[in-house]
Amino acid sequence: MLIGEFADRTGLSQRTVRHYDEIKVLQASGRSECGYRFYAPADLDRARVIRAMRALSLSTTEIRDDLAILDRVESASSAPTPADRRELAAILADAECREHALRERIGLASDFVEMLRAL
Repeated sequence: MLIGEFADRTGLSQRTVRHYDEIKVLQASGRSECGYRFYAPADLDRARVIRAMRALSLSTTEIRDDLAILDRVESASSAPTPADRRELAAILADAECREHALRERIGLASDFVEMLRAL
């Protein structure tokens, strides 16, 4: 699929998709002779992972680093090494901490919305 359809299907803007391609976080699966980016169904999955990471307020550097670890572990032909397991555990612990903070903010926002509805 071309970048427009890919952007629509992922909820990302075309500008964001281009930026992610430039910084090598979400690279196009291929390019046409004219330079148009082509995306495959597997790229949709990666975009969803990146969106989830952004929802937890990870920076692009953190996303790039975490994706590198995830890619390494997923592409390995054997079980994760002890070092990989430690890195995955650190990613999980950070994600859980960020999720908890996000849930607290959602609770505060919900309280505010309920207060407004009561007026």
